[in-house]
Amino acid sequence: MFGNRHKVCSFKHTNSKLKQRWHIELFPNPAQNKITLKSKNETEDLQVEITDVWGRKVVNKRVKLKDYTTDMEIDLINGVYFVRFTNSENKINVKKLTIAK
Repeated sequence: MFGNRHKVCSFKHTNSKLKQRWHIELFPNPAQNKITLKSKNETEDLQVEITDVWGRKVVNKRVKLKDYTTDMEIDLINGVYFVRFTNSENKINVKKLTIAK
């Protein structure tokens, strides 16, 4: 019916802002009572906001990374959350976090 014709579509995005995107790691995920944050920067001040799936803010905390990492104690019930990180340059990164105790 359609034969063996396949069209391949590809494109290259050259926006330099994408290449310079600020990155932060969050693990373990899923987590229980503690998460570790890791950055490529040796020290970093972060505003951490955790919201539930309905958009309710359940954690709002400032943390400081030393030696590239920091641990954060969290007391949340099982579920899915969104963690919004804002660094000192007002760059934002959002990660999904699952709590499974």
